[in-house]
Amino acid sequence: MGALVTGGASGLGRATAELLASKGAKVVILDLPTSNGEAVAAEIGGDTQFVGADVTNEDQVNAAITAASEKAPLRAVVNCAGRGHTLGDYRLPFARLLASGV
Repeated sequence: MGALVTGGASGLGRATAELLASKGAKVVILDLPTSNGEAVAAEIGGDTQFVGADVTNEDQVNAAITAASEKAPLRAVVNCAGRGHTLGDYRLPFARLLASGV
């Protein structure tokens, strides 16, 4: 079984990737290219793979889906990606946030 976990380099996403891999899933971690996703994938081991991508970029997400589908039939997609901003940070355009689907 193939699984794609967004936000998989840390927090809930990492825990989810670890659990899925421990159950035999071939996991692809999708997280920002600047994250430590490569190291996390190596630590999880097995068939775990890191694909650097931004969930707000459709082409990058499609590349991650393709990578996951090539490992095994894709049967699980878990979205743990998120964006955090302080309450006073109004510079992030609200329309872009809504459009990202996060």
